[in-house]
Amino acid sequence: MAAALLLACGCRLQDVRTVEINAPQVKTDAARERVMAELQKLRGVELNKTQFDFEKGTVTITYDSMQVAIKNIEFAFLDAGFDANKLKAEPAAKAKLPAESP
Repeated sequence: MAAALLLACGCRLQDVRTVEINAPQVKTDAARERVMAELQKLRGVELNKTQFDFEKGTVTITYDSMQVAIKNIEFAFLDAGFDANKLKAEPAAKAKLPAESP
C-alpha cells in the first residue's frame, strides 16, 4: 500500500544517472587512486561502476542524483588535484600530485 502511494505521488527515492567527466590529467593508476579516494567520500557514487579511459582523458561515473550532484563529483576531482570539465584545480591541490601526474 505504501509503495503504491509513493508511486501515485510521483515521489522518487532514487535517480541513477551516468556522467562522463572530462579529466585529461588523469592518465595513470596513481591518478585513478587519488580520484577514487575523493569519490569514495561522496554518498551516491557507485564506485564499482566507475570507468577510467586514460586515452580519452575521461571518467564515466554512475551516481544517484538524489544524493549527489555533478558539481560535487567535479569538486572531488579538483580536491584530488585534477581539472574536471571546465573547472580548474587550485595550484595548491596540483602541487600535492605525485611526480608522474601532469
